[in-house]
Amino acid sequence: MSTHEQQPTSHSFVQRTARAVVPFVTAFFIALLAAKVVGLVTDNPWTRLATAVGVAVISLLFHPYEEAEEQAAGS
Repeated sequence: MSTHEQQPTSHSFVQRTARAVVPFVTAFFIALLAAKVVGLVTDNPWTRLATAVGVAVISLLFHPYEEAEEQAAGS
C-alpha cells in the first residue's frame, strides 16, 4: 500500500473550486442552448426566459454531488 493510499484525500483549492463551479456553468450553458432552441420556435422572450430558468434548475437538481456521497460512505 502506498503512502498516498494511507493518507486521507486532500484536494487543492483549485480542484474544490472547480467542483463547486462546474455544475453552475454547465447549467448555464444548457439553459442558453434551451433558450436558443425555444427562440427558433417562438419570438416570445418570456417563454425563452422561463425555459432557460426551468432547464437550469432541473440541470442543477440532476447533477450528482460526489462530496455528499463520499461523506455518507465515510461515516
